[in-house]
Amino acid sequence: MAQQIDFQHIRPLAEELAALEWFSHCAEKPLPEYAFPAKYCARSTAAAKIHGIAWENIRLEAVNEMTASLCIHHRTMYDSTYNSVVAAIKKSFMQSIEKRVLPAAEVHFGKDAAKIWQEIQWDTLHMLLGKHFEAYFHMPLYDKLLTVYRSGHIPVGMTGAYPDGTLLVH
Repeated sequence: MAQQIDFQHIRPLAEELAALEWFSHCAEKPLPEYAFPAKYCARSTAAAKIHGIAWENIRLEAVNEMTASLCIHHRTMYDSTYNSVVAAIKKSFMQSIEKRVLPAAEVHFGKDAAKIWQEIQWDTLHMLLGKHFEAYFHMPLYDKLLTVYRSGHIPVGMTGAYPDGTLLVH
């Protein structure tokens, strides 16, 4: 029998993500004042940067830090729940988020909308995973990404070294 996963503590974040006004302030300057370094990135380079290997590696590193910590310090819990939590989050929340993101991405990014959704799907999944496992590990990068998404912008990369670099924001 499949394990029942209680998502009561992450449901508010999932609902917030599903209700965001995605990309509503993209291309607007100046950027909001964030509590971390951020720099505006023009649309002409934003799509290329968001799909770049450097940005992918930074986001992967943040996730790998979480999974490594869970595996090392909470092995039994990690082995018994991690994959089922990922699957349950995808099943429970990702469709409602996609229904908001994809149409907004089509308006703002045109033919690149599906690719933009793939990037945001990764980010939102890991924001929800981070929330689920926050008692065991904190993912500061994904907190920053959430702040950017909440502001109606989209993070597309980073200059400088992770984790202290400057986020590139469109």
